[in-house]
Amino acid sequence: MNKMRLEEAIESGDLKEAIMIIEGVGEKLDHSFTPILSRYLATTDSILLRNVIAITLADLGDSGAVLPLIDLLRNPKTKGNRGTLDK
Repeated sequence: MNKMRLEEAIESGDLKEAIMIIEGVGEKLDHSFTPILSRYLATTDSILLRNVIAITLADLGDSGAVLPLIDLLRNPKTKGNRGTLDK
């Protein structure tokens, strides 16, 4: 898995590619992606991308993702989407 490729996909708006990479990270349980996923979890405006990242971080079970997930739940931008997987 390539972190640079993931960043390029997210920054260019290629959500299909980004989601494919993120799902692969979850399948391979690649903990090296936790920091980049945590960063995009906090900064993306895409509900779909945010949900995929949150699920992957949960699958990874990395304690480094706990605070970013809690912060996201408290963030006003997620109001109306908390606890859902709505697209």
